[in-house]
Amino acid sequence: MKLKLSVALAGMLLGGCLSFGNEMLLDETTVAQIKAGETTKAQVTALLGEPTYQRSTQVFGYTYEWWSYKVTTSTINPLEYILLVGFFFNGIGLPDERRDLHLSINPDGIVTGLHQQVTAYDMGGLFSPLSVTSRTKTSAGLQGQRTGPTQYEGTMQVPSLETKLVYSPKVVPARAQEP
Repeated sequence: MKLKLSVALAGMLLGGCLSFGNEMLLDETTVAQIKAGETTKAQVTALLGEPTYQRSTQVFGYTYEWWSYKVTTSTINPLEYILLVGFFFNGIGLPDERRDLHLSINPDGIVTGLHQQVTAYDMGGLFSPLSVTSRTKTSAGLQGQRTGPTQYEGTMQVPSLETKLVYSPKVVPARAQEP
């Protein structure tokens, strides 16, 4: 009886959601505040904190920067592991979702490029097939650009191992900004 109670208690404690990285990326309204051609790196730091990765390069005496943020989340269903199903289908430590944000920053400290990618992994199970879906959104803009930033959006899906890759890009037309 004590063994059954211990196993049930351990299963409840192990179940839940885990995330690694910058959890601010999970809030889409926070990320939506970052706009190419407008947002400064000080504003980005205030919204998201320090980047996960940071690179800089010197070109003709000017410093250009690249910042990267990421977060991965996993939901653990202890019942799948008690029945040993999770070990064969979900693996151990595989993410359910990964979010990446890459920013290009000009020498004036303005974000000029923004690339956001959200990838959802469904590793399948007894009754569901493997599925991977990746949504990307890229925005590029210059400070003071009157037409607004140029944006691209795309979705890529791999519904199962037997089907072909589906990719559907979309160009979002720039809208004129108020002078």
